[in-house]
Amino acid sequence: MEKSYFLKVPTFLIVFSFIIFILYNVSPDLDVDNMFKAKNINELRKTLSETTDEINKLDEDRKAQLARMDDIRNNIEDIFDSAVTIRSNIAALEAINGATDLRGPGITIRMTDNLTSDSLSINEKIVHDLDVRIIISELNAAGAEAIAINGKRIVSTTEVICIGPVIRINGEVVAAPFIIKAIGDPELLLGRVIESPESYAHNLKENYGIDIMAIKSYDISIPKNKEKFKIKYAKVAEE
Repeated sequence: MEKSYFLKVPTFLIVFSFIIFILYNVSPDLDVDNMFKAKNINELRKTLSETTDEINKLDEDRKAQLARMDDIRNNIEDIFDSAVTIRSNIAALEAINGATDLRGPGITIRMTDNLTSDSLSINEKIVHDLDVRIIISELNAAGAEAIAINGKRIVSTTEVICIGPVIRINGEVVAAPFIIKAIGDPELLLGRVIESPESYAHNLKENYGIDIMAIKSYDISIPKNKEKFKIKYAKVAEE
């Protein structure tokens, strides 16, 4: 009778009893709560690791963006420097070609004919275009940065032609006295072009009585060239 009753006990009660036995007898120190806590800690560690990796990636992206910004900034600075250099070169070319008014230190030379009664011929007593051109050439050789004669700017294409007692500069007639203004080192221009015994001006004064005077100035104004020069035949040569 008792054996028959035992066989009627549901199987799940037997299994449940076996689990309870394992939990509380075989492993008496096992803490179910700690098992869940350990699982949570592992999940947190995994999350922290993933978050750290993401932060590192974002930091690398930030550094890459900063590097690109530095490159852009450097490129902008290079472009700005190039623009400044180009503008400076353009200004220098404009100054050389007489496209702008200029001011600076230099000398003022006054040349006029020999008005004394001596044995020289009339032709020898007057200032010729050659005399003016040689003076200009010596001023350039002495470092003159800009030259004007009677208010007319002298550039590479300027023509100085003698017409009897007067000279013609770029189609305009100019009579003596000829006032030559040159911007540059006043001491150097005066010493080499006027005062030097080897200068052409010294030869004109001593041998032909041409009246040449020069003074240093620290504020000379030279106007821009009013002539418009157009290139018809020349082209930029390709390298």
